[in-house]
Amino acid sequence: MNNKDFVSKNRRNRIAGIIVTSILLVAAVVLVFGYLMGTEDPRLQKGAIAEVAENIGETQIVRNYKDIVCSPGMIIMSGDLIRTEKDGRVKIRYFDDETAVTLHPESDLIFNAMDSGKHVKLVQGAISLEVPDQAKGIPMGLVTQNSAVTLTEECSLMFSFTGLNSSLSVQKGKALFRRFTDGMTIEVAAGQSHTFKPAGPDKIEFEL
Repeated sequence: MNNKDFVSKNRRNRIAGIIVTSILLVAAVVLVFGYLMGTEDPRLQKGAIAEVAENIGETQIVRNYKDIVCSPGMIIMSGDLIRTEKDGRVKIRYFDDETAVTLHPESDLIFNAMDSGKHVKLVQGAISLEVPDQAKGIPMGLVTQNSAVTLTEECSLMFSFTGLNSSLSVQKGKALFRRFTDGMTIEVAAGQSHTFKPAGPDKIEFEL
């Protein structure tokens, strides 16, 4: 083998080595990227607004018409319906400001994320809330079929909807309570309670 052939062979070996090394590097990058994507914080996914903080008894998340057994740490997505059975109770905590919503037994609650603030619809049952001050101009809204509660400041309360009656009891802070059928609005302050019964022949349903 002459020197020219020897040099050519070495050059081919170097090129082959570079190609193999490049392939291995690309494969490593793909693997690392895939791992990172698979371990991405689920709270950052689009539509994620809260998580299950505590869970007792039988509770479900209804998502895309499928029932998912509820357990601590599960992510709540905008549009999820949370359902508790007779022995069920679950606390949901929002990511942005630690707002806590507790569903009492035999309750259905729909969570929605909106630009105008947090919104939940109580389909039936009762909920308790611990709410910090909300961002200026972005109140939290709670609605039933025939009423709405608006929260702007730190507040602790219980809200229920049974037999078309909406009841609000405030332990701390204050809340605005409005009935849809006639627009009647009252302020319920700490230590006060109020129940709205349907007014008039027409029952107006409010869709969140």
